[in-house]
Amino acid sequence: MSSTAGSALLKPFVHWGQNKQFVFVRVEIAEIEDSPTIEILEEKLNFKAYGLGVTGMNFYGFSLDLYHNINILKSKYKITARGVEIELKKVGGDDENGACEKWPRLTHTPKKLFWLKTDFDRFAFDSSDESSENEANSGNGFNEFGDGYYKNANKEMVDRFHRQFKEADSETSSFDTRKHLKTIYLMLYNLFQWIGYVYIFSMLLVKLYLEGPESRKAAFKTFGPQMMVCQSIAVLEIFHSLLRWVKSSLVTTSLQVLGRGFVLFVVILPESKLHERDVVWCLFLTWSAVEIVRYPYYMLTILKREVGLITWLRYTVWIPLYPLGFIFEGTVMLISLPLFEESKKFTYPLPNPLNISFYFTIFLQLYMLLMLPGSYFLMQRMYEQRKKKLNENSDNKKTSIGKKTK
Repeated sequence: MSSTAGSALLKPFVHWGQNKQFVFVRVEIAEIEDSPTIEILEEKLNFKAYGLGVTGMNFYGFSLDLYHNINILKSKYKITARGVEIELKKVGGDDENGACEKWPRLTHTPKKLFWLKTDFDRFAFDSSDESSENEANSGNGFNEFGDGYYKNANKEMVDRFHRQFKEADSETSSFDTRKHLKTIYLMLYNLFQWIGYVYIFSMLLVKLYLEGPESRKAAFKTFGPQMMVCQSIAVLEIFHSLLRWVKSSLVTTSLQVLGRGFVLFVVILPESKLHERDVVWCLFLTWSAVEIVRYPYYMLTILKREVGLITWLRYTVWIPLYPLGFIFEGTVMLISLPLFEESKKFTYPLPNPLNISFYFTIFLQLYMLLMLPGSYFLMQRMYEQRKKKLNENSDNKKTSIGKKTK
């Protein structure tokens, strides 16, 4: 792959420098969402991330064939508020602290890349090495803002790049404030939901232990208000996805939130004869069991942290719990059919002023039929995410693609 591979992606500003042992690469992308894809290979550096670059919030990436091989075991990177800093360990030197070969450029070929510039502050050599450093700063393929480039480039184009860089730099500070506020809000939201579901889950089991099976008949009376609060607030997750504050799929999130809301507020709440059914207790317990794992995972994701056990649980507990949840939801609706048929709630037969009839029981039966492909879609989506995430974690353990610093 050439150094300009991945041209479909927007290119971020990239700065590079070196000393006797390391090559330093700094990628100018702020407000990075999720973990960037960074591959540090012996002869190549691949990068892809979604964040704030010179053209605003977007996907940025590049692939560079390096001038020389590197030691991937001693290379590392870290994510900062202003971008990603990568340290590539040079190969060579008499000992661990010995000097290595000075690179005349970052890339294998001297092709000029307008988005790649020299970080003069990161060039650290003895005075005897000035000639090599000057060579690195000439128009040899990577220092598009060096003296050689200024002599040959159109002044207006150079000024335009400088303006873009300064605008991106000034925008970063304002976006930092917005990012912190968004992070605080999302943390508080997920924490509130987690506390709510932990309370429901634990108290359902505590009451079952203390009062026996009869306590299940009081599940809705005792914990229905708390469940309705949590499910009402969960509507915000649709807007979080719509605003791209989180990476969750809008379709998947909407199906799950609106599906639960329909069962809780349209089926269970209006029909009092359902409130004492044991299946409601089972449904509340299943919903809560899913969420007490999901929300901690989201909080860790917001903080750009990962705990192996939480990640594994997030992508594993759904395997028994999602089918159980769909079964309990379907059971609730099946039980409700004769009850709604008897009460005629939400049913508007003819004649009426609108001259349109609506039978809720027929609608409910159609909804139950649509649940089958909807349930399959959600579980298939979770299966794909599980396979991708757990395989990714497994690959990270088996291969050395750089060590992430904290």
